[in-house]
Amino acid sequence: MAGDITPGGVFSTGQPPWTVNSAARPAKVKVLPPLTTRYQFSWLTPDGGVEDGVRMGPSTPLFTEAFTAFARGTLIQTTTGPIAIEDLLPGDRIVTSVGAATLRWKGSRVIAPLHKDMPLHRIASEALGPSRPLPDLLVGPAARIVSRRTSLRAMVGTDAALVPAASLADDNSVIRIRPISAIQVFHLGFARHSIFTANGVEVESAHPGTLSDSLGREIRSLYLSMFPHHDNLPDFGELAMPRLRGEDLRRLTALA
Repeated sequence: MAGDITPGGVFSTGQPPWTVNSAARPAKVKVLPPLTTRYQFSWLTPDGGVEDGVRMGPSTPLFTEAFTAFARGTLIQTTTGPIAIEDLLPGDRIVTSVGAATLRWKGSRVIAPLHKDMPLHRIASEALGPSRPLPDLLVGPAARIVSRRTSLRAMVGTDAALVPAASLADDNSVIRIRPISAIQVFHLGFARHSIFTANGVEVESAHPGTLSDSLGREIRSLYLSMFPHHDNLPDFGELAMPRLRGEDLRRLTALA
């Protein structure tokens, strides 16, 4: 076979270089993950009615974090007193950190027994302070709790931030559990990201956070279809307070 070795060790046949027409290459197609999970939701319509919906979706963090914050039986403080989360309806008035707000959306899904990737945590009564919570609070993997400490200011510029409930686990007053039977978990949504109380503990409403630009159009469309009270993703607005990761909280605790 004729040819020469060029400087740098590249074999050359002496023929003109060839190129590939990039336009002829097939475009990368973003494939939807398997739609294995049933998501239920209710929302407040513009005329004040309530409608229900069901969608099959992937069991990925983007979707599960929108539906898996609080277990059935969690008490949410409303303007008429505490109400179990499963009994709330869009249109109810919820007590938030900035006053009463109208509940716009409620979502739920079922976590199968002993689901290793969907741990729940039980926060014992008064583990976080007087009446926080009261009674015990059972939360799902999406739950975030307000942490208030002056040491946060150096990190996020404020004395309050949201931390994953799971990051508080200590095998004593905050315990990871794997229920032996199926359990229904919920999340709540408002016109904007809000802070409200669950069993007396300050928690946050559903919010997708900053979505990656790499998300495909189909994923974004499917996600938004589960929030009919919003016309587009920017409608979720800004976060009410910063979110921290579990490792951020552990670093703060170590420095305290």
